[in-house]
Amino acid sequence: MIYTSLSAFTSSGEVDIADGFEVAVEGQALVAGIAAGRFGAAPSAGVATEKFIGFSWVHTGMYAFSEPSTVKAEEFIVPTGGVVVLARTPVASTVFAWNKTTGAAIVSAVAGRNVTLTGADAEQVVVSYRFMTTAVEQQYIKGDNHPGGYAGNKLRQVGLAKSGVIYTNHFDTAADWSANVANVRLGANGMLVASGAGPVIDAYVMSLPSVDYPYLGLQFSAAA
Repeated sequence: MIYTSLSAFTSSGEVDIADGFEVAVEGQALVAGIAAGRFGAAPSAGVATEKFIGFSWVHTGMYAFSEPSTVKAEEFIVPTGGVVVLARTPVASTVFAWNKTTGAAIVSAVAGRNVTLTGADAEQVVVSYRFMTTAVEQQYIKGDNHPGGYAGNKLRQVGLAKSGVIYTNHFDTAADWSANVANVRLGANGMLVASGAGPVIDAYVMSLPSVDYPYLGLQFSAAA
């Protein structure tokens, strides 16, 4: 999902979808590919040879995709003992905590909604994570889906944001983005990650997830 109110693209267009692939969410990182002599875009797979060409952008009146999961950020003053309780149950391996004042990462252990933060008593802490959404929440967040699914996957075409500012929820919430401002990499399924074999893209982090805006904000420029 792209948070359009904060995003601003300086270059965009349409691109064919590569044979054998489909776009699953808005804000997926797309890469160039040629299959059977035909150029097309595909979600990144996180391999070193990929060429980033932009983000999927579905600028339609109705929402094109379901959002089976989304991101959330919560703030706490950590109590004695270091245990805070999240509002939702996080997806496994998606939790990251940091000191809001210093930006320092905090070691965390997760058990259900309970997160134990080591050495953080009385600190103001931000915890970001991904959680699964219900059907009602999906409709509330983005409205009704296109009947029959996203037409672009049938027409084999999708909108492409090539440069500008993007706020996306399709990123690794467990990464320490304050320590990887210029280390934005391509991961599997078109997700942005801070480690792995995928190439670093021409982008830098300009906004970390917050309670009000739990998205990752980037200034980016893709291949011309």
